[in-house]
Amino acid sequence: MSGSELGRWIEHSHKVIYESSWVSLETVDIETPSGQRFDHHVVRCPRWTPEALRLGVHWHPSNGLIDQTFHVAWTDHAVNTGPPTDIDEATEISFHPVASIGAMITSGEITDGLSLTSLCWWLSCGPDRH
Repeated sequence: MSGSELGRWIEHSHKVIYESSWVSLETVDIETPSGQRFDHHVVRCPRWTPEALRLGVHWHPSNGLIDQTFHVAWTDHAVNTGPPTDIDEATEISFHPVASIGAMITSGEITDGLSLTSLCWWLSCGPDRH
């Protein structure tokens, strides 16, 4: 039984169009489960491994388009070491009590989709929610 018969996309070959340390863009010769074969544009993101963190769940926010995997990780021992040192990455870093997160989401203070997904998982299924 071939991969397409099992409901999986088969990647026959790929060609890098652009590559940097942050992202690459490729054309991929794929075959879908129905047997269609065509060149598909794919954005690939590097895989980073967090250390000294507890890992929760992970998901793929843009299946079929980007091979990005998003991980929920946390620590019980975060330390505020001061303001951000890279203004291109963050203009502010702040700590909030878990009890305030629901209100921050409802008020629209938190609008980033990946952060919302992580926080909603934490509030509904996190380690203290058994």
